Amino acid sequence: MRLPGNPDGEYYDSRKNLSNLAHTITLINENHSKTDFLAVTGDLVGCLFSEDPNDYQGHDDTPAERFKNLFDHLPLPYHVALGNHDYHIGFDPMTGEHIPSLNPEAVEAVWKKVLGTAPYHAFIHKGVQMIFLNSNRGQSMFIPCNGLETETRCLGSFDPEQMDWLETRLNRPEPSIIFCHHPPRHDPDSTDASFWTALFYKSMTIDSGERFYEIAASHQNKILAMFVGHWHVWQEYTLFDSIKVYLTGSIGDFWDEEDNIAVVKIDPVLKTVDVSRPADSEK
Repeated sequence: MRLPGNPDGEYYDSRKNLSNLAHTITLINENHSKTDFLAVTGDLVGCLFSEDPNDYQGHDDTPAERFKNLFDHLPLPYHVALGNHDYHIGFDPMTGEHIPSLNPEAVEAVWKKVLGTAPYHAFIHKGVQMIFLNSNRGQSMFIPCNGLETETRCLGSFDPEQMDWLETRLNRPEPSIIFCHHPPRHDPDSTDASFWTALFYKSMTIDSGERFYEIAASHQNKILAMFVGHWHVWQEYTLFDSIKVYLTGSIGDFWDEEDNIAVVKIDPVLKTVDVSRPADSEK
């Protein structure tokens, strides 16, 4: 979600992004209005431009508030995982880099005010636990993106308190689905992987040293699937030979499509997850 007239306007097609998102909302209303809920895997906006909650007064002139106002046209509830761009507070057109916030609590206060959402959260739905993690809260906030000087959070990481919370949630009896922005690392076969895929696996995933992997491995029988974003492409792979990971496509910026929607059907008894893309059936 970007708005025309901001400093990133020369780098991104903000009008197309807005048009894509508005059309996506229409598609959901027309074809998926009886869905239980909608999940968004991060990068709700291209950049906040302000981390001061007082700058958000319910108007339609900030990216975060425009996102909310568009999504409020949905007849179903929606839940979000925050992405790396949701923590950017500026854009430097001289370098082409986003300016990261050094005050994540302030950014999270903005999202709390605009959407009413916590930095990470979970709920039980029809016998399945839905866990929305925040992969922007650990050491990655201080690590510049590969090849850049100031922009950070291309790598994903978690704060210790969140991982304690995750372990407690996964100790519950329900099967779980995890949503977050950064994909877990899974090194592809080097003979099959493209240059970009190999680069993304190294520089745009959850950092390999994160405690997340230990927790996920020890509870893999509870985790039915993970849905993640960040790469702007559709891809599937398996973590620990048991957890299916689904990378979701982008609505705006780079490889974007208006119909980048996935329909997910979960059977809590059989513990199965069926994922289909309406766009594929039309090709």
